[in-house]
Parts: sequence; structure tokens; C-alpha cells
Amino acid sequence: MGASNAALMALTGDLVSAKKGLAWGLVSKVVPQGELMARARAIAAVIVSRAPIAAGSAKANLKAAVSMPLEKAIEYERQLQTICFATEYAADGRAAFKEKRSPVFRRR
Repeated sequence: MGASNAALMALTGDLVSAKKGLAWGLVSKVVPQGELMARARAIAAVIVSRAPIAAGSAKANLKAAVSMPLEKAIEYERQLQTICFATEYAADGRAAFKEKRSPVFRRR
């Protein structure tokens, strides 16, 4: 959303409309209120369908990257990818792609 928009929000305390929040990148989606929970559940279902270690690593990477210089963030991402690629989830994902089936990610 940029430093100037963040400062504007923090210093004025003014409310930001959904439309403006979307334009600023403060939110990623805007839906009618009646559709909010269904849309949130649909997004959650997609996340849960992914390999848990990959989803967790992506979350950790996003959180860490904002406080790291670019080179360190890239190195951290490489380390996380190395871990992900060495898991049974990755092996099943590759096999599922080859066999044209959905992967099976056992949550342990």
C-alpha cells in the first residue's frame, strides 16, 4: 500500500473504504458482505488442499521477507524450498502430476 498511504492511515485515523483499500493493496479481495464467509472458506479450502509444509513455508517466508534485505530473503526462500522439495509431499505431488491425479497430503 506504500509508505505514504500507511502514514496517511496511521496519522489521520481516517477510515478507508473497501474500494480504496483494494486500490492501495491493503486487501486482496472485496466481496459483498453476504458472500464474505463463503469466499473466505473457499480460499481456506484451497490453502488446506496444498501440501502443509509448502503452505507453512510460504507463510514463514512472507513474514520474514519484509524484515530482510533482498539477498537474505532470497537465500531464506532457497533454504525453505530445499526443505520442501525433500519431503514426501513433494514426491507425491510430482507423482500425482505425472499420473494426472490429485496429490494426497497426509496431515501429520
